Amino acid sequence: MYPASMNNGFRSARNVLVISLLSMLAWFGSAGTLLATEIYKSYDENGNVVFSDQPPTPEAKPMDLPQANVVPSVAATPAPVRRDNDGDGSGPSVRLNMLSPNSEETFWGTSQNLPVSFEVQPEMRRGMRIAVYIDDRREALISGSRITIEGIERGTHTVRAELLDRRGNVLAEVEPRTFFMKQYSSNFNNN
Repeated sequence: MYPASMNNGFRSARNVLVISLLSMLAWFGSAGTLLATEIYKSYDENGNVVFSDQPPTPEAKPMDLPQANVVPSVAATPAPVRRDNDGDGSGPSVRLNMLSPNSEETFWGTSQNLPVSFEVQPEMRRGMRIAVYIDDRREALISGSRITIEGIERGTHTVRAELLDRRGNVLAEVEPRTFFMKQYSSNFNNN
């Protein structure tokens, strides 16, 4: 009925399906009382293996599935970041806020320049720096609260920052924000 090459493809797909089904059945079979059903294995008229939760004949016996090897997961906790002015754990905590750009902000026709500004509370101490990252690549290390980063290609980007003490330890950080850099078309009419 089908060319031999298609039959081989159907057999491969069927084998993958059978293996996947067996794996799922083994997992479900050990998942506890909620899934504690009996599984029956039989063969159809074409010789294909069939798995079912219903017995194909009254004398059919359920399969004896092995116990699954299940290990409960443990919630991951992020490593603590020191947030003090001196980097020695003894000073007051510091906050770094990104004032611009806003999340999901679009910049049009800015000649590929991105203005970024921050607020540090309490004020930055001597030796502190802000590391500014565009698309997870450090673009600048500044000692003030404002910078214009040049040469940002058009497209979707992220910006994030870290406040560093004089030793380079991270005191505070700003989560990545997405922004869009767009340029006007050369056909754009400025009239």
